[in-house]
Amino acid sequence: MSGDFAVSYLSLSSASASHLPKTLKKSLRDNLSQKISQIVEVPFERPKNFSLEGKTLTVLEKSGYTISIELEDDQAKRVRKAIARSLGFIRNTGDFE
Repeated sequence: MSGDFAVSYLSLSSASASHLPKTLKKSLRDNLSQKISQIVEVPFERPKNFSLEGKTLTVLEKSGYTISIELEDDQAKRVRKAIARSLGFIRNTGDFE
């Protein structure tokens, strides 16, 4: 897998995922947060947005704090895969902009 991803939690609750029930959107957010947290071994409090550019993971917390983590190659690959799976789930359950 190649390419960079930015996954905004706002997009999970906007028109791109409006076909999903609120509880499912929350579950997707929580699941993705947990997976990424396990991969990078850093607990996140209330992540609002993840972005992965190259090997740099940036996490925007709801409190306004931004965390930037430089990942190892394997970690970046695993994070990219987790994000792609979440996006794939949304795409396969309805319209995704």
